[in-house]
Amino acid sequence: MNKPVLVFDIAETILDLQGLTPVLERIFDHTTILRTWFDEVILYSQALSITGNYADAGRVGVAVLEMLARTRGRTVSAAHLAMFKQTACSLQPYPDVKSGLARLQLNGFDMVTLSNNPRATCETQLTYAGIRPFFKHVFSIDDVVRRYKPAPESYLAVAKALDASPANLWLITCHAFDAMGAKSAGLHAAFIERPGKASFMVGEQPDLMGDDLDELSHLLINQFAS
Repeated sequence: MNKPVLVFDIAETILDLQGLTPVLERIFDHTTILRTWFDEVILYSQALSITGNYADAGRVGVAVLEMLARTRGRTVSAAHLAMFKQTACSLQPYPDVKSGLARLQLNGFDMVTLSNNPRATCETQLTYAGIRPFFKHVFSIDDVVRRYKPAPESYLAVAKALDASPANLWLITCHAFDAMGAKSAGLHAAFIERPGKASFMVGEQPDLMGDDLDELSHLLINQFAS
């Protein structure tokens, strides 16, 4: 059976955002703001796409950080921003990621990434994490479409770049909104149930689900065994 191209989301799917917690704690004096910050980044990036506007994910992330600080009577200093940006580029992969990617590569899967972050940021992140060689291409919505996931155009741009049918692409993600977007564009979706993540039980559901990339890699290999 012909194997599909696997399209990996990056943030929280393969890289652990918890590395940002110490920086956010310096600004807000507590550690629970990470989830709020990331959710607001998703909300406002999608709002930009819906309203026909665009700013790259770096600008959106900083704007949300500053917005949250203002609502809490805090100030984000230049030193905070520098530390935040540096830390965001040096996140660690989850423990299951390298072994899962290696298993998929060994079994003949081609793999790429698709992120809302600019490509240069993604290249730096993946290289620092030691997993860049697993991926044939690093795609960003910033390159062409400038519409944030889950806009169907973001996934279709990858299919076009690879000269592949959307049906021959599988998105690998831990975000329910991401899986929904991929399915709406005609891709398949495999969902990793990272801690604090669950599928959204309305609309089309992911084709496969696993607790981590080790489990999901086995499921994908079995699904496309020749």
